[in-house]
Amino acid sequence: MNLLKNLHNRSKNRYEKFYRGRYFHLSIDIILLVIIITLASLLFAVYRYEPANSNLNVPKHQEKVASTSTPEKKEEIIKLPRKTPSNLVVQTLIYYHSPQGDQLGSGPIPPIVGIPTTYWLFFKAENQGNEIGEFLMSAKLPNNVVFTGNKTLNAGDISYQPDRHLLIWKVNSLSKEKSSYSAGMEISLTPTPQQVGKNCELVGSIFYSAKDLEAETELSGNLKSMTSFLDFDKINRGQGKTEALD
Repeated sequence: MNLLKNLHNRSKNRYEKFYRGRYFHLSIDIILLVIIITLASLLFAVYRYEPANSNLNVPKHQEKVASTSTPEKKEEIIKLPRKTPSNLVVQTLIYYHSPQGDQLGSGPIPPIVGIPTTYWLFFKAENQGNEIGEFLMSAKLPNNVVFTGNKTLNAGDISYQPDRHLLIWKVNSLSKEKSSYSAGMEISLTPTPQQVGKNCELVGSIFYSAKDLEAETELSGNLKSMTSFLDFDKINRGQGKTEALD
């Protein structure tokens, strides 16, 4: 009986010790599992967190761009446009008879080979708008055309460079108060045999330049060559073809 009792007690002690150990380890495992789940929940919550004010996520440089795109900022950086350039009209006119019918030139019309025919060449400038600084106008005469030295001016000066056959009209300024300026020069044509049946060139390479003081810009241009056709002469227009000397 004592032997059976001892065996029963030993079996009971082993059983209690075995299951007590298993309960202890199971408790530890459960506690660790709870800790892991809690940490995972906290990490997930932090990762998913978004601030209530979404504008905080806008980069600073984007905020700067948005602020400078307002109409007020644009007005600060836009430069005021320059003043409109002056309306400057420049002309070259050649007459044998004036628009009033007065004879200005001399010699045969149509021109004849070897015989000089004189005409009057006029430079005109009309200024409307701004004050104009120095105004220059130049024209080149063909080899068989010369400047006689006779001239008429209402402004500026006329100079002639014989070696270059170059006429130059210079005016220090063109006021917007006085709109019209002019210079007249007498030129002489002596036609060559090669020009028979043709309109002779009287002046070419016509160029002008001026400085618009108010618009701060350069005004310049080229004008077409003028011939013995006499485009602006109402009396002699079209009578410019050279005839041979009989």
